[in-house]
Amino acid sequence: MLKSRVWTLLLAVLLLAPLAACQLPWLSAQQDADLRGVFEQVRGGDLGKLEAAFDPQFRPPTLHADLPGWRALVPPGTPKIQRLNQAVSTDKQGRTNYGAGYEYDYPGKALLVLVEMRQDAFGKKTVTLFQVRGAPPHLVDDYRFSLTNRKPFQYGFLFLVVLAPLIGLWGIVAVWRAPDLPRRWKPLWTLAMVIGFMDLTMDWRTGDVFLQTANLHILYITAKRFSPLSPWLISTSLPLASIAFLLGYRPPKQ
Repeated sequence: MLKSRVWTLLLAVLLLAPLAACQLPWLSAQQDADLRGVFEQVRGGDLGKLEAAFDPQFRPPTLHADLPGWRALVPPGTPKIQRLNQAVSTDKQGRTNYGAGYEYDYPGKALLVLVEMRQDAFGKKTVTLFQVRGAPPHLVDDYRFSLTNRKPFQYGFLFLVVLAPLIGLWGIVAVWRAPDLPRRWKPLWTLAMVIGFMDLTMDWRTGDVFLQTANLHILYITAKRFSPLSPWLISTSLPLASIAFLLGYRPPKQ
């Protein structure tokens, strides 16, 4: 009975581990407004105010020369703004460091803006990083996961992604319904069946596929990307233990 409970607990941990996520601090509305306000100073031509707000420790030597060039990149009109990423941390001195990347979309053009600021223990705020560069419009939208305008083999790949956990679950059900399989072996078979062998990964933006033969992971499928301006990498793996059991097991004849 105790062994059964231990196996049940271990199985639950393995199944739920991929779902665990750490809670990261988010920008407050005021912090977001602070960061956007730095770009507004550049857009409005108030370059001296931004230059004075820079933390001397982080002020680049070319800042005074760079500011007019950044101002020249800003087209007229009101942009559509998308926040791409964010970060907030507090150091041992009680200073809050926060920053974010933004995409400012104008007709026919976009600007990628990176801003970082620091607020000390007394509430004083300084700019620690500011960068602007031009980009194609709606660049971040090109990296979003979408089912439209994809190549036929990408839809076939998604079919494999869905098929892998279905086969894995089918094998687990078959193991626990096998009347002649000793009960002590069923948890071991189940543990083997929740592990995917090898990774077939697709870059969802381009459709490029690559195989990693030496990979193992839980629950057969993963989807990840490293930033809003990087592609989704979707992986599926082989439920080898489930396939072996389903092909090799023969239930006793009644």
